[in-house]
Amino acid sequence: MLILVKGWHIADPILAIGISVLIMVSAFSLVREAVDVLLEATPAHVDVEKLRAALLQIPCVTGIHDLHIWTITTGMYALSCHVVVTCEEYSISTLEEIRTLLHEQFDIPHQTIQMETSEMAEEEEIHL
Repeated sequence: MLILVKGWHIADPILAIGISVLIMVSAFSLVREAVDVLLEATPAHVDVEKLRAALLQIPCVTGIHDLHIWTITTGMYALSCHVVVTCEEYSISTLEEIRTLLHEQFDIPHQTIQMETSEMAEEEEIHL
């Protein structure tokens, strides 16, 4: 329209460059997201040290090891870890408290948590 009405022949290349830039920016974002999924990268919104500290704030949790957080697919995250708890608190309610914290505060719905007491953790180290 600009070319017909105003005789502005430069409009076509400017518009083409603008569309090309838009496509490149979108493609870069898409490729980066795909690479994160393929490499099972830690989600950008999760601060691993903050997550570890939050778990250690639960009164019965005395340690965490083998902590892994990764992206399954876009917007879907997973976690696996070993959580050392006091013998008295080795229960389903403790596991539910941990799972709730991970889901609500860190948006990690897929979790594999192995709870163990300090005695179990020490025994595991001896067998390694």
